[in-house]
Amino acid sequence: MYEEIRLLSEIKLQTDEVDTRIPKAIELAKENKFDDAMEMLFILEKQCRTGGDIASNSKVILTIIDLCKEYKKWEKLMTSLVVLSKKYGQMRESIKKMVNATIILVDELESVDPKISIELLQCIRKISQGKIYVEVERARLGVKLSKICENENNLSEATEIILDMQVETYGSMEISEKVAIILEQMRLSLLQKDYVRTQIISKKINCKYFEKPDTDDEKIRYYTQLNTICLHDKKYIDVCKNFIELYNTKKIVDSESDRIHIIKAIVIFILLSDYNEEYNILLNQIRNDKPLDDISIYKELVNMFIGSKLIKWEVVKDQILKEFEVFPLFVNDKQLGIDCLMNFRCRVIDHDIRVIAMYYNRIRFSKMEKLLKIDIDEAESAIANLVTNGVLVAKINRILDKWSHSMFEIMTKINKIDNLLSKEGYPKTKPQIPQQIKRLFLVDD
Repeated sequence: MYEEIRLLSEIKLQTDEVDTRIPKAIELAKENKFDDAMEMLFILEKQCRTGGDIASNSKVILTIIDLCKEYKKWEKLMTSLVVLSKKYGQMRESIKKMVNATIILVDELESVDPKISIELLQCIRKISQGKIYVEVERARLGVKLSKICENENNLSEATEIILDMQVETYGSMEISEKVAIILEQMRLSLLQKDYVRTQIISKKINCKYFEKPDTDDEKIRYYTQLNTICLHDKKYIDVCKNFIELYNTKKIVDSESDRIHIIKAIVIFILLSDYNEEYNILLNQIRNDKPLDDISIYKELVNMFIGSKLIKWEVVKDQILKEFEVFPLFVNDKQLGIDCLMNFRCRVIDHDIRVIAMYYNRIRFSKMEKLLKIDIDEAESAIANLVTNGVLVAKINRILDKWSHSMFEIMTKINKIDNLLSKEGYPKTKPQIPQQIKRLFLVDD
């Protein structure tokens, strides 16, 4: 407990004393006796505090703030706030009212005197540190200070300030306000390119919150930021699932242009994903979705990847390139567009190899090269990736075949040399076999 527990019988009301002496203090301030007025108020504050009169104590503190504000005694105000907060037996309610009154003053000074506003804000943050009963107010001040630092291009300090707040543990804060602050933490972490921290922060939000009405804006912001992380990590199937969540948002459904954009994004990123069981389920669900019928090109692409025919990159290259050039996400980030285009080519090759595996038990790379229109090294790399991911079961015998062919050539040349030596009349001598070879092949001397 931060304050002394007093019995009601021990509380001494100072209402009459306060009502008498506060006007006198105000008159002293008007007579240019500001220090005398403050001294009188501090003595009165002590009487109220020791007497346990919360209402009177709060009234005196608010009067001190008002006088400092009226006569622009900012240094005196900040010093007084710190001193009052550290007084022995200071009551929670009084500190809370003091903090709230100062926050209002900070907002008023923001446009009039920004420098004093920031200093006062920092002073209140210092006072409220470690006090659970004003944790919500401190969090709001932290958000405000973070925005100020960001506007001054001090991004690292802005991020540090807002990450210092563990708002998910604040019991007295509304969940909507918690979500807003966590989303801001994610945004600033992304600006710092700290993707791991952003991923950790994102887990503090329960996605069931977005099922509530009037949460569309927060939901769109949340999944958009999640997509930034997933795109950086090249987790395209997660990007697809995030876009599916966005598609189920009323605000998206009501907007024709946004709805079509989301459908296109869902198709693009499911096709960019590696093949697995989840991929197969999602792709079939997307094909059966009626809104996809409105976009024939994307419907055709989905059917190609579900079908058992070769797609061939050269056939679809121009069509895909045309779609990628106008897709908003790739227009804003050219490098992302290039990376996704190259990845799409790999997914087409993977699909074609899976199709070949359906019809062939054994095939030469030369034949595969003709079917896929790619070089042997690329085909070998694609097959190796599919085998590693458990999509295919395959063995490549090219290295063994090459070794056997080389051994055949060597033995042919040795026989030819032996025949030539025999024709020249060289005597045939018993070859000297090294001991290591003898042991290897169990040859007797």
